[in-house]
Amino acid sequence: MSVQKKELLSLELMRVLAAFFVIFNHTSSSGHFLFSLYPSDSIQYWLYMLPAAFCHFAVPLFFMISGALLLGRNDEARPLVPFKKALHILIILLVWSFLYYLSTVYEHRNYMTIDRDANPYLSFVAASPLSFDLREFLIRLFELSGWNHTYCFLHTYIALLLALPLLQRMAQAFKLYEYKLLLSLYFVFFMLIPAIQYLIWRGEHNFDASLYMGLKWIGGNAVIFPLTGYFLQHHLNYNWTRKRLLILWGINILGLLCSCYLTFLFISTTGNSRELDAQGFLTWSALINAATVFVTCRYIDEHTMILKRFPKVICSLGNATLGIYLSHLYFLHRSDLSSLVWRILREGLHLGPLLYAFVYCILIFICSLITTKLLQKIPLLRSLVR
Repeated sequence: MSVQKKELLSLELMRVLAAFFVIFNHTSSSGHFLFSLYPSDSIQYWLYMLPAAFCHFAVPLFFMISGALLLGRNDEARPLVPFKKALHILIILLVWSFLYYLSTVYEHRNYMTIDRDANPYLSFVAASPLSFDLREFLIRLFELSGWNHTYCFLHTYIALLLALPLLQRMAQAFKLYEYKLLLSLYFVFFMLIPAIQYLIWRGEHNFDASLYMGLKWIGGNAVIFPLTGYFLQHHLNYNWTRKRLLILWGINILGLLCSCYLTFLFISTTGNSRELDAQGFLTWSALINAATVFVTCRYIDEHTMILKRFPKVICSLGNATLGIYLSHLYFLHRSDLSSLVWRILREGLHLGPLLYAFVYCILIFICSLITTKLLQKIPLLRSLVR
């Protein structure tokens, strides 16, 4: 196997892992926010919060993969290419969002109306009837809250593609010390300062606006994560030994524990355990987390035979991850699969809640994979899932 194919194989594995944990991230209190159903002094609270923090590597990892693949190219000679790619993603966003909007209107139920405390396992409560309104659809299409919030990844990816020539020049011109400076700025302004100010003032005072000092662009998903993916793939790709990898995982676990503690402080201080409000600090160490998974996948590829034994399977799964991301919402929010799986696995087989959550995500993944593979065989529809 050539070096290029070998590197692509490890990137495909990253895609598969990211797609799976995106699904887990959308399971609300049946998985992602399962910990919030338990008292904070219980073992379950802290045990279930760890995967809630860990799963947030998924979206940053997608951007790292894009950076690893795209930032080493030179699209300046073909200035329309990034715009054509962005237009393609915009069409995908419009079509899938419209279908999801229609399902919201038809079903008269909305993910955002879940009464999580009274009915915590994704059994929907009735929402107010929603009439079809094209103007309302277009207005809410680009809102990062509401029925369409789970497609926010595509909004940022469009921005990444539009800025691609600039990011390519930036990445290729950066020296290693300049990238280390970028990382240091991110660590100080987007991790250290937010954590310290919340530890001291518990949210009473927020100095983010003045402390960023025009540096907020560094923390954007379309900047820091693609650049990190590029440097991990092309400049920091020296041989990762088992000892180095274990040290990196130790740092990552420490970061995840800090994320959990900060989340606990937020919930205990505000009394608000609503998922959309209380998950902010769960992404606190997302950069370290995603970089650790990135390096681990490369280590598996370089030091084991696992991926080399199943190259076609890994590539086939990786090729379907966009379709899985787009279609999993329908099985998660618009089908009766949840109640069926609950009756079989929880009431019938008495699986533990966290094990149930992962099995449930595997089933959602499989259903979305089958849907994607079917769509990829239809000429007029295949461009909507790849």
